[in-house]
Amino acid sequence: MAECVHAISVVELEFERSAADLKQVEAALAKEYDALYPKTSINPQKLLQRIEQLRAELPELEREAERIVAEKRTAIATVETLRATHATLTDTAARADLDSSTLTAAAGAAIRL
Repeated sequence: MAECVHAISVVELEFERSAADLKQVEAALAKEYDALYPKTSINPQKLLQRIEQLRAELPELEREAERIVAEKRTAIATVETLRATHATLTDTAARADLDSSTLTAAAGAAIRL
């Protein structure tokens, strides 16, 4: 049992050293990229950061797009209902022998409400 604990401790230390080494490499690459690509959009490290940022933003954008699509569907359904109502009113007015301009004016007044 003690050997396992010791082995695990050794592995943890190696991981910590590796993580520290990777941090140093990351810092060195950041300096090198900044020197090679000053103030340009082709810096690989900055491109990677932007990709990670976009991945983080994507779920929110998807939810927003779904909300907009739902609102658009509702608006389309409302317009279709209004068209059907207008057609019914026009037909009713024709049967009642009303002037269609009177009906159009009334419909315009209703829309402005």
